[in-house]
Amino acid sequence: MPVHDGDVRGGDVRDALLPGSAPPGDGHGDGDGGRGPVVPGSGSLLLVVPARDEQPGVVRRTLLAWLAAQGVAPALGEDIVLAVDEGMANSIEHGYRDLPPGAVRVSAELLPGSVRVEVRDDGRWHEPGAVAGAHRGRGLGMMRALSSAMSVGTGAGTTVSLAFTLRG
Repeated sequence: MPVHDGDVRGGDVRDALLPGSAPPGDGHGDGDGGRGPVVPGSGSLLLVVPARDEQPGVVRRTLLAWLAAQGVAPALGEDIVLAVDEGMANSIEHGYRDLPPGAVRVSAELLPGSVRVEVRDDGRWHEPGAVAGAHRGRGLGMMRALSSAMSVGTGAGTTVSLAFTLRG
């Protein structure tokens, strides 16, 4: 699966998408405020970015814009983005610890009555510490609290699957 191995920002985020998922036209940030590609009405989104500290901002902006284009309420969109951001942070910090950096895949799909999101890496799963520290160890609980349903799959990498019920 191709992975863009550069610093993906703003209009260049299209290059981090899998082939065929970029919108038609130039999609390179002309007047889009640096959000990257958004396809109004497109029921799914897939981003593949390097597992590096500068990437969550790109994903946050792109995902929030995609959610808005799907008509997801702003407050729910912010909850979804926060949960995905935490999942990405876990992949970047823990998934590739002691391994060469790899990719993080974020997929989102609008379904009748819900939004389903996955954050996936090809790194190693690390069991969370037994006791959360003063400023650490709350990510899985936060993702669980923000979503309607959450599961974590491990094996060849880690996949965090989140479901969010559409309100109203």
